[in-house]
Amino acid sequence: MANNKEIAFIGTSPLSMMKAYMMLIKDPSIRIQFYDLNDRLGGAWYSDYSPKGHEIECGCHIWSYSPEAYDFIQEELGVVLAPFETKPTFIGKVINLPYSAKQSVDSYKYILKSLATFKSGFAREVKERPYLTTKVFGKNNLYPKKGSPELTNRLKELLDATGRVEFNLSSKITRLEVGVKVRLLSDETNFEADRVILTSVSEVRSIKSSDHNIDITPFRRDYIHLLLGSDKPFKKIASYWRLMNDPVIHRISDISYQTNKEENLMLLGIKEEEYYKMKPEELMVYCKNYLLGLKLIDETFQLQDIKHHIFPTYYIDEDVRDQINKVSPDQLQILHTTDIMYGVYYLIKEYET
Repeated sequence: MANNKEIAFIGTSPLSMMKAYMMLIKDPSIRIQFYDLNDRLGGAWYSDYSPKGHEIECGCHIWSYSPEAYDFIQEELGVVLAPFETKPTFIGKVINLPYSAKQSVDSYKYILKSLATFKSGFAREVKERPYLTTKVFGKNNLYPKKGSPELTNRLKELLDATGRVEFNLSSKITRLEVGVKVRLLSDETNFEADRVILTSVSEVRSIKSSDHNIDITPFRRDYIHLLLGSDKPFKKIASYWRLMNDPVIHRISDISYQTNKEENLMLLGIKEEEYYKMKPEELMVYCKNYLLGLKLIDETFQLQDIKHHIFPTYYIDEDVRDQINKVSPDQLQILHTTDIMYGVYYLIKEYET
């Protein structure tokens, strides 16, 4: 069994940083190295700066309803959470629904299906799994009061304070070789660790051991967000709107609150295939017309196309993840980060034992 004193994380998502923090609480003698191919922390939750220098998030984000995760983030990490200024909403052609209704609908679908098929153990699953909730009313999706950078920065602060963590940015790990130790390799990097923790969206291309030779061809998807500025406050606050029927725009978020309302900023999530089809000026006209249709602006508004954030994500196929999990569980672990709050929930359960 590995000593597990030198730990390497591939990727710097908030969930990876949170797991590192909890590992250090349990064993302050370990040392942790982070490797990230990007030049900023946070993975898909990375941040940037507004024209006036405010730190702002680069994507339309929301946290799933998970009271246990919310309590941990506030009480253990000291990050203040609050409900969105207006309710997150699904925007349809005919009706709009609160975002919190989705979790209830999905939960009741699962419960009814389990009852119909007499699935054993489903009552325990309803109680223990964070995405299954029988609560319909009164759910509030909480979020950091100043946006997601607040969580990333706080985790960085806590990890730095231990003196046991080093961050290696712009460092792309492409190969892992598992022996007595795990070698992390790229054209520029050659590092050894007792244990490696990577996410299911890492860009590792091969993993080798004495018994395994896994070639990985991840599926790439670009998450694209336009940052638009306005010469005046938007007519309505779209804290987080998920658009169900538009062929180009899939979500929008007013992030003006992250600048203390000193700037009027809107993020628009754009579908990848449409983004690469359209010229920038065509896309800008489309976005303005859509915001007009939603009555978020009127014809007097002057909009500025500030920046296009493109975040490539590499998804490892589930069958390949199963192969990786069999290589050497003591030395290699995949951390699933698809939903950050559910990930936090399972981390809490893991370290309660």
